Amino acid sequence: MFSPSDMDLFEASPRERRKLMDVEMGKISLPYLSHLNRYQKVLKERNAYLKEKSIDPSYLEVLTKQCIDTQIEMIELRYRFIDDLNEHLQDYFTKISASDVKVEAEYKAPVESRENLEQQLTEKFAKSLERDLTFRQTHLGVHRDDIAFTMEGVAVENIASQGQKRVLILAIKCSLIAMIEKRTGRKPVVLLDDVLSELDAVRRKALFMALDPTLQTLITTTDLEDVREWVRSKATVYVVDNGKIFERRT
Repeated sequence: MFSPSDMDLFEASPRERRKLMDVEMGKISLPYLSHLNRYQKVLKERNAYLKEKSIDPSYLEVLTKQCIDTQIEMIELRYRFIDDLNEHLQDYFTKISASDVKVEAEYKAPVESRENLEQQLTEKFAKSLERDLTFRQTHLGVHRDDIAFTMEGVAVENIASQGQKRVLILAIKCSLIAMIEKRTGRKPVVLLDDVLSELDAVRRKALFMALDPTLQTLITTTDLEDVREWVRSKATVYVVDNGKIFERRT
């Protein structure tokens, strides 16, 4: 779904970008959902134990090991997800914006590299242990991950105009659509929820040209003129008026 509220993505908290990652990965990977649910359960258990008056170091170590083990596959899958996103992102951004500005997504993981994940996490949890015990919560882990979007190597929120941010959001969503189709073999239904009014005529055309014409696409708008005539000619138009829906005959 595309909607005006998507524009908040870059300035929002990391939680919102993690949510985007979790939701979209859940659409293409059932194993990821399983790992995510397991991690959330273990994290909740570890945090609850950290709040106990008396802590058994051996049991806390067991919980920490479980916490580490459940994260390894999640981190690998998240890296792969961002790799797949970047495979499409630049192409869609260029098509819609008609510019050669370089854009990229970067996974901000709790580790420095994709190698030796277990060792890295074990060392980091050991360093974080005193802080965890002091504040009685788990400070390290994939529940604090983030995605950074850059334009020419600079954070989007620090360099991009509103127009560029809007186009990048569209490029991200188009990339996600392509990823779903590639990974599942299914064509998703696309919803353009009042986004066309935010685009000029050139970018509206570019968006429609970038989208797979075989996708079922639902468009909501308050001004039918925002939808190009060649698109309307192939569509069924419904009008909502005073709570009633009826088909508009052309």
